[in-house]
Amino acid sequence: MSEIERQKALIKQIIKQLSGEVDEKVELVPEYGIEGKGYMFCFQPSTKSFVKIYKNQIIYVLGEYDNGNRLLVYTTCGKIVEINTDIVYKVNFN
Repeated sequence: MSEIERQKALIKQIIKQLSGEVDEKVELVPEYGIEGKGYMFCFQPSTKSFVKIYKNQIIYVLGEYDNGNRLLVYTTCGKIVEINTDIVYKVNFN
């Protein structure tokens, strides 16, 4: 399975998880948060532009690159952006 196919499958799993349609056999995708308040601008690879996202939302890690210094994440507002690892923290499931 290629990296893009793995990310597509992970996004489908995240969407099901957000909608409450969780398969008991599949492990939940870990949730993360972004430190700070307000908003920030992040690079969105699909449009090759910067988009505004709010920090007080849950994100899901899709991949890691740049020697582990950056993450590709899916936000609960439906955007896929790059973010620095130093401002991300793991949250507990509710």
